Amino acid sequence: MAVTLLNRRAPSRLKLAAGFVLALACAPLTWAAVAVPESAVAADTFLVAHVNMSKVDPAQIDASVKAVMGANAPAANKGMEEYTQKFKEMTDAGVQSLTVVASGDPTGDKEPVGVAYAKFKPGADHAAAEAKFKEEQAKEAAKNGGKNAEEMDYAWEGDYMVLRKKGTEAPKGGDTGRAKMFSEAFAPTDKALDIVFVPTDKIREKMKEQSKQAAGGPPWATAAAEAASDAKSASIGVTLGDSPSLDIMVNAADDAGAKKLVDATTEGATQLKGQAAQLKQAGPQLAPMADAMNAIAGSLNAKQDGTKVTLMIDAKTVGPAVSQLIPMFMGGGGAGAPPAKSGSGL
Repeated sequence: MAVTLLNRRAPSRLKLAAGFVLALACAPLTWAAVAVPESAVAADTFLVAHVNMSKVDPAQIDASVKAVMGANAPAANKGMEEYTQKFKEMTDAGVQSLTVVASGDPTGDKEPVGVAYAKFKPGADHAAAEAKFKEEQAKEAAKNGGKNAEEMDYAWEGDYMVLRKKGTEAPKGGDTGRAKMFSEAFAPTDKALDIVFVPTDKIREKMKEQSKQAAGGPPWATAAAEAASDAKSASIGVTLGDSPSLDIMVNAADDAGAKKLVDATTEGATQLKGQAAQLKQAGPQLAPMADAMNAIAGSLNAKQDGTKVTLMIDAKTVGPAVSQLIPMFMGGGGAGAPPAKSGSGL
């Protein structure tokens, strides 16, 4: 049931919304294809994640893993078995999509409020869904010895089962203007997972403070940080299957801001390639790392269309490169790499 995917403890105020989004990382949705209740988006809503169940079945996830990892793809594991079981339970119950909405002030003292909207197909048995929901709540409580179980309140709005942490006040939704900003930021094509971020004034203020920290770096990094803090919205779309991809879109404040972001991506790729060349010169033992860095740099081809900047990353190309670099850095494999030249920004 949906509650199983949503029951994740968040130890800090900044992790609540992230926890809900990560809980959906193996499932997809798109705003254009499925509307949500008018009560979903409030004046302080800053993040919406949409999941379309038809695009996150176990077979598509398995295909994505194999496409990215090839011969290194892991065999069946307990985590995937559990997901397969929960996916079947949810789809058998009639769940078509999940939308998670985060509202509040993640920069303040209170945790943001996360609300999940499970969309059921017309005619689905609501009573059976409620019974399954309660069953899952009981299982969660049993796992914790009846203590500290994160209970969820639920209500129905048409075919949507609305879930939120017990005792939290529902956001005051119905902000059509802000809802439109989210709608316009979702990918134009159906994605497995689509996450949209639209900063509130308080969040933007915090972003601007953080952007000042980039002032000591390369000029292009400083310009990009400023443009990002001024941007209207940003989104990440995930496509699963034999050709998995990650689509990033930023709607800048103006055309000039969009150009700064594109230029920064180009500069970053150029410097990454320069660092890779240094590694190759250091000896053949560092060639695999250099090749991985070149593969990542080659994927950084941002495109501008007015105020919008898009970047499509082919996971089949970048995934193996990232997999190559992570163990090297975590295991100290890059210790013999020559230091970057002064002013390179890397």
